Amino acid sequence: VESELYAPRVFGQSALMRASWKGDHDAVELLAADPGASVNAKDTRGRTALMISSERGHLNVVRLLVGGDHCGADMDAEDKCGNTALSLASARAKRCFHAMRVEAFLREKYDELWGPNYDDPHADEAEDTYNRYDRFCW
Repeated sequence: VESELYAPRVFGQSALMRASWKGDHDAVELLAADPGASVNAKDTRGRTALMISSERGHLNVVRLLVGGDHCGADMDAEDKCGNTALSLASARAKRCFHAMRVEAFLREKYDELWGPNYDDPHADEAEDTYNRYDRFCW
């Protein structure tokens, strides 16, 4: 049973990634606290649980992954297209209020770490991706 919990499924996503996609804070907290889980694991597209929850606009999960006791997700991780959690949230923020809140939170965290006015170099690339596929807010 335990091996099934961490076994990648659709797009190589772990249970933690799927819980992040759904915005299930309690499940993410439980899974992230398990020593066998990796909050920085990547799926087949190179996305982490933080990227997935950022793109979906799940602020409560993003907060947990970035600042939770057992988390410390890598905010600088890039997917196979070079997108970060911030660039994905920024691209969605133009169409989705929830993603706008995630973008604001991540920008605050970047400001704390690297100083004010941090500009994500991948924001334009992520926006181009959304213009091509015209995704909408979940």
